Amino acid sequence: MLASHEPESPGYVRREAQIGYFECRDATIMALEEKGILSRWSNGGNAAAGFPFRIQPWALEYLTDHPELLPPQLD
Repeated sequence: MLASHEPESPGYVRREAQIGYFECRDATIMALEEKGILSRWSNGGNAAAGFPFRIQPWALEYLTDHPELLPPQLD
Protein backbone atom coordinates (compact mmCIF):
# COMPACT_ATOMS: atom_id res chain seq x y z
CA MET A 1 0.00 0.00 0.00
CA LEU A 2 2.74 2.49 0.89
CA ALA A 3 5.04 1.50 -1.94
CA SER A 4 2.52 2.56 -4.57
CA HIS A 5 1.76 6.00 -3.11
CA GLU A 6 3.75 8.91 -4.48
CA PRO A 7 3.61 12.11 -2.43
CA GLU A 8 2.05 15.11 -4.18
CA SER A 9 2.64 17.65 -1.42
CA PRO A 10 5.70 19.87 -1.31
CA GLY A 11 7.83 19.89 1.82
CA TYR A 12 9.85 17.33 3.63
CA VAL A 13 9.47 14.33 5.87
CA ARG A 14 11.27 14.23 9.19
CA ARG A 15 12.16 10.58 9.54
CA GLU A 16 11.64 10.42 13.32
CA ALA A 17 8.35 12.30 13.24
CA GLN A 18 5.17 10.53 14.23
CA ILE A 19 2.99 13.64 14.05
CA GLY A 20 3.04 16.21 11.27
CA TYR A 21 0.95 19.26 10.46
CA PHE A 22 -0.77 19.29 7.06
CA GLU A 23 -3.68 20.95 5.29
CA CYS A 24 -6.86 18.90 5.68
CA ARG A 25 -7.76 19.39 2.01
CA ASP A 26 -4.41 18.14 0.69
CA ALA A 27 -5.21 15.28 -1.71
CA THR A 28 -2.25 13.19 -0.54
CA ILE A 29 -3.15 13.59 3.14
CA MET A 30 -6.79 12.77 2.40
CA ALA A 31 -5.76 9.60 0.54
CA LEU A 32 -3.42 8.49 3.33
CA GLU A 33 -6.12 9.15 5.92
CA GLU A 34 -8.69 7.23 3.86
CA LYS A 35 -6.32 4.25 3.62
CA GLY A 36 -5.70 4.30 7.39
CA ILE A 37 -2.03 5.25 7.10
CA LEU A 38 -2.53 8.64 8.75
CA SER A 39 -5.12 9.65 11.31
CA ARG A 40 -6.05 13.12 12.47
CA TRP A 41 -4.49 13.57 15.89
CA SER A 42 -6.84 16.38 16.94
CA ASN A 43 -9.08 19.05 15.48
CA GLY A 44 -6.88 21.73 17.04
CA GLY A 45 -5.28 23.37 14.04
CA ASN A 46 -5.73 26.17 11.56
CA ALA A 47 -5.26 26.95 7.89
CA ALA A 48 -1.87 28.61 8.43
CA ALA A 49 -0.23 25.96 10.63
CA GLY A 50 -2.20 22.96 9.43
CA PHE A 51 -3.79 20.17 11.44
CA PRO A 52 -1.93 17.43 13.30
CA PHE A 53 -1.90 13.99 11.70
CA ARG A 54 -0.28 10.90 13.19
CA ILE A 55 1.28 8.11 11.16
CA GLN A 56 0.13 4.66 12.23
CA PRO A 57 2.83 2.64 14.03
CA TRP A 58 2.75 -0.16 11.43
CA ALA A 59 3.27 2.39 8.62
CA LEU A 60 6.16 4.03 10.47
CA GLU A 61 7.74 0.60 10.97
CA TYR A 62 7.34 -0.16 7.25
CA LEU A 63 9.01 3.14 6.29
CA THR A 64 11.79 2.51 8.80
CA ASP A 65 12.41 -0.87 7.13
CA HIS A 66 12.20 0.70 3.63
CA PRO A 67 13.96 4.11 3.83
CA GLU A 68 14.27 4.20 0.03
CA LEU A 69 10.59 5.22 -0.02
CA LEU A 70 11.39 8.48 1.79
CA PRO A 71 13.01 11.56 0.29
CA PRO A 72 16.66 12.23 1.16
CA GLN A 73 17.32 13.52 4.67
CA LEU A 74 17.71 17.26 5.09
CA ASP A 75 20.63 17.35 7.51
